Amino acid sequence: MTQIHSLYPISETHVRAALDGLLYKVTAYREPNPLEDLRLVDWLCASPTFPDTPMKRQLALADALTALIAEAYSHHRRVHGLESPQNQTALTEARIQITQDAAAQSPELRAWGWLYYRYVRIDLDITLSQFAGMCCVDVRTLQRYAAHGVRRLTERLVFLERQVRMERQAS
Repeated sequence: MTQIHSLYPISETHVRAALDGLLYKVTAYREPNPLEDLRLVDWLCASPTFPDTPMKRQLALADALTALIAEAYSHHRRVHGLESPQNQTALTEARIQITQDAAAQSPELRAWGWLYYRYVRIDLDITLSQFAGMCCVDVRTLQRYAAHGVRRLTERLVFLERQVRMERQAS
């Protein structure tokens, strides 16, 4: 695999494609996402605890994105005096948390909440229209929050990639 190692592949389009890859099982050949060539992915794959598999780079990218989403969502919930979500939260508790997020009237919290429940907690299978209903917003408004969330996630990924590069350069 050719290592690109420039910041150009970190785009909202590539982040969105990687997120979509978390939801849908790919049965046919797929082009690798350019984000799989990030040094962050190299660093994750180099861990002795990361299993050797043909999907290693794809899984490392998925781990990075879901960790960034979960971390940001937890942060924004704490900012608003709400408890961080738990990985094993049942659907009824998730609905309560989403309602609490909506009551905070924070577009940032709603954006991260949508990313969390859509891409991290895929086991709950919460749709866009269900989430919008729980937040008391229309679907188009939630789509704007979602676009904002992807933009913020892209920014965080650029920041993390830059940190990894600086650490590697320093060593």
